[in-house]
Amino acid sequence: MTTAIRLSVKEANELADQIEAGGGDASLIREAAGNVATRAVKSPDTAVEISDDEYVAAMRQKSPVQEGPDLKCAICHSSANILISGVCEECFRSWMLSAKK
Repeated sequence: MTTAIRLSVKEANELADQIEAGGGDASLIREAAGNVATRAVKSPDTAVEISDDEYVAAMRQKSPVQEGPDLKCAICHSSANILISGVCEECFRSWMLSAKK
């Protein structure tokens, strides 16, 4: 039997961060959160796709941002002063574009 759990994109990303912090694989949660975010960005009334830069900017606005010295990216583990959903700018862009349809 399958049970549905409703999470916001932010909650799903936070859950994925916790799973990955414990050494687990949260790729399915991140993929589901990315698919929901993609649907929210596209206008249902138009068939016009947004550019990659517009898409990444829209996703960045919806994501939690951490600022501080010596933060570590959850994907590449490099040091950064700003993390978006727990990852550096470069990894965030790659992650968001991989989720864009």
